[in-house]
Order: sequence, then structure tokens, then C-alpha cells
Amino acid sequence: MESLTLELEPPIATGATADIHDWRNGQVLKLYRDFVPRASAVREARITRALHDAGVRVPAVGELLEVNGRLGLPMDTRTADNLQTPVVIDCVVAHRGNPLADVAQMRVAMTEWLYIGLPEAGRRAVERFIDSYEKRYFELLPGGRDEVAAWMPVVAAVRISLGHAPSSEEPLQGIIDAGLK
Repeated sequence: MESLTLELEPPIATGATADIHDWRNGQVLKLYRDFVPRASAVREARITRALHDAGVRVPAVGELLEVNGRLGLPMDTRTADNLQTPVVIDCVVAHRGNPLADVAQMRVAMTEWLYIGLPEAGRRAVERFIDSYEKRYFELLPGGRDEVAAWMPVVAAVRISLGHAPSSEEPLQGIIDAGLK
């Protein structure tokens, strides 16, 4: 793995597990935070590469490298001509399986955001997102609400065990407890 020591410009975007920096040759660098395990970065690079090769709208990725002691993943970016095409840029939890488990994953992950001190407008936006996502999902694929509810405690337990940001055990444990009743 290439190891570099560089003076980086401030990030162009910041997330829970990584910062995004302008990089070389029209790419960006997803620079993982120190607490992200190497295995997670390796997994995300492998998954993103496989999805890209399969034709899914994800950026092409380069090889993992180390920049200033942190793992980094170079990613292709889009030009202004095609910015309207949706692209998945965070594939760390992508997996195969029951699509209703994905709906549960979205609900659990977004529910966590309600517990991290968002301003009221942010909380309302998250709640609207959850409601509109589920409404549209079940318009396209009716049924399955009970199965989503059954998946939620499983997803919450996995998130607790992985410590995935912005994990807070309080809402996750509440989801688990509600599912066990």
C-alpha cells in the first residue's frame, strides 16, 4: 500500500466516518477517520469496485493508500454535465439479501440521526425522509411492513456490535427491546 505524507487542503465534504478531499486527476479522496478499522475500508473498496464492475452507478475506485497515517480511497468524480445522475458513494454496508432488511437498515440508521442533537428543522427533515422513503417503497412494492418490523431489532443489534457512526446505544437498544416484546 502506498503511504504518503501530504499537506491537504481542507475537506470539501465531511461525514461520520470520512472526509472527502480534492485529489489527483479529477478524483476525490475518501479519507477515513482514525477509528475506522482497516477491514471496513478494504471491504468498502472491494464492494464499490464490484458494484462498479456490475454497472451500478457508483464511482470507480483506485487502490487504498495511506495519507498522513489515515486510510484513503481514491474515487472518480462526476463532471458538471452528468451531476443529475444519482450515484452511491458510501458502500460500506452494501450487502446481498432480503430487500426488506435494507428498508429496516434505512429506518434504523435514520432513527439514530434523531438522537444526535439535530436542530428541530433537521429532525423534521429526517422524519419526512423516513416517511416519504417508506411510503414510496411500499407504493412500488406493497406489503412487507411486518417483515421490516421484524428486521429492525436484528439491524439495530448489528449496528451496536459494529459501532457504526452515529451509533448511540440508547435508540438502538430501544428498537431491540421493542422488537422482543
